[in-house]
Amino acid sequence: MARKYSKKASTKVARAMKKRKAGTLTSGRSGKKVKSRKQAIAIVLDEFGGTAGILTMEDLIEEVIGDIFTLLLLNPLVNLLVLLSHVLWGSFGLAIIAFTILVRVATFPLTLRQLHATRAMQALQPRVQEINKKYSDPKRRQEEMMKLYREGGANPLSCLGPVSYTHLRAHETPEHLVCRLLLEKKKKKTEQSLQTQ
Repeated sequence: MARKYSKKASTKVARAMKKRKAGTLTSGRSGKKVKSRKQAIAIVLDEFGGTAGILTMEDLIEEVIGDIFTLLLLNPLVNLLVLLSHVLWGSFGLAIIAFTILVRVATFPLTLRQLHATRAMQALQPRVQEINKKYSDPKRRQEEMMKLYREGGANPLSCLGPVSYTHLRAHETPEHLVCRLLLEKKKKKTEQSLQTQ
């Protein structure tokens, strides 16, 4: 049977149904025994202030997300942990160590991307400080920062979400990035010196 009420209201409805079947549920106003299922539900919902106990869309979404999390992530990981404990001579300690190693190996590419993005942002930090000192207007400062990040091939949010890391080229190491930035800086200086002559 699908749940129609919030968790708190569901437990109260279940208790009210048990009391109704046992014949001990009475109406609060008249004190008469409640025989109808609808009356029992109405009494419980009245305690919750009318329809406050009815399951809302937010409750449904929360329940569905919880079920998806359990089905796709929690159950397989627990099953893997149990399998590892059986394979490793029934030792749950060894299973936890092996499980930790497997998770670290599986997430290593994401960790590596995050490390590269962090280093790229560190390489750009001196230029960011120069921009902060040079421009007092926040809008102009933001434009220059975005231009710097575009030129440097760095994404300021890539450190937070390594999966969304696409702006820094995979073959570039932080050293390549620094060299490219220095070459661009040198190129700009030569262009400026040619313009002044």
